[in-house]
Amino acid sequence: METWERNFNAWILSNELIYVDLMKVKKGRVRLYGRLLAYDMNEKYIQLYNDDEKSVYTLSFKEIDHISSTKH
Repeated sequence: METWERNFNAWILSNELIYVDLMKVKKGRVRLYGRLLAYDMNEKYIQLYNDDEKSVYTLSFKEIDHISSTKH
């Protein structure tokens, strides 16, 4: 969890583009690209801003299969 929190803080500060892989019911695997706006380690969620759609997603840690920077 400390690594996640360190990455989350770095991505927010640098406004870095990241991607999140999710498994959605009826849709299967989905990949979202965006910028991390906020996170809560206690409530276990992140908020992701999608530049293309100009929308904000609130995602539970339970939904997330993988999260990473697009720079890797």
